[in-house]
Amino acid sequence: MSSEVEVNFNGPCLFCGELIEATEIDPCSLTVSTQKKLWQVWYCHADCFKQRIVENEYVDLSPAHF
Repeated sequence: MSSEVEVNFNGPCLFCGELIEATEIDPCSLTVSTQKKLWQVWYCHADCFKQRIVENEYVDLSPAHF
């Protein structure tokens, strides 16, 4: 008996609204947690997410896997 769960996603990108086709890196999931331990997950294209990241000396996303 396997404990592995397969998740199939077929929905739109949080940022561009286009359908996300499964690839090696898509869909990416974006999880937001509040101070009171509430959370929510949205899905997006890796490229859409990367385009919206502010680049400066204080933001370090290494190692980025996408």
